[in-house]
Amino acid sequence: MEKRILILEDKVQTMETIENAAMDLPYKVRVIKTAAIKDAYQYAMEMTIDVFLVDIILNPGVMGDTSGIEFAKRIRCVSKYQFTPIIFITALADPELYAYRNIHCFGYLEKPFSPRRLRSLLDEALQFRAGTEEDKILYLRKDGILYSVRVKEIIYIQVRHHFMKIYLKKEILEIPYKTIKAFLDEADCADIVQCNRHTLINRMYIDNVDMINRYIRLRYVKDPVELGIAYCKALKRSLYVKGNF
Repeated sequence: MEKRILILEDKVQTMETIENAAMDLPYKVRVIKTAAIKDAYQYAMEMTIDVFLVDIILNPGVMGDTSGIEFAKRIRCVSKYQFTPIIFITALADPELYAYRNIHCFGYLEKPFSPRRLRSLLDEALQFRAGTEEDKILYLRKDGILYSVRVKEIIYIQVRHHFMKIYLKKEILEIPYKTIKAFLDEADCADIVQCNRHTLINRMYIDNVDMINRYIRLRYVKDPVELGIAYCKALKRSLYVKGNF
């Protein structure tokens, strides 16, 4: 499973050093780099970030700047990031004052930091797990508005004619121009599995699977969902992992 690291840092060389260290780790890693708080927040809302690396001083020309801390505080107010590891990059004399007492951060890198210390801290952070799959909250954009959807409330999803319909227990949410692949990349959740070209299901709602006739029955859904030939093996493997077979 891909690990996503977001770097919020104003110096290109520091960003590249962190990215190179991340690529040396034994994970499939995607690194998102930006110097802009607005862009960092948008990335965080549109996908799930596993580790944040945040420079405390993003505007060195501003006296007393600690805008990285303000970003971290804002991120901590987002439900899905309440316990996500945040690593501060700092040159402050007392970084622990901020990193542990106020923001509850995973750790800090004091400039100039060693590559060994960087890799070690990143490795620890990427192994950290907070919450469960069903605790996940997805953030989906429609008409400029960000909607939050809990994974455990999604029953199934269908994409037809450039529209994605997300079937929840009490409502249907329609998102334009969202593909199956894009949703899976953003959700990064083992409970959401594909069962045909146009449909994703939440395996937590499966009542039964008929592999011979190739259909799936879901709780709260009247009609069965088609199981495509190309997706039989992957679904069965997913259910083995969950313990349904």
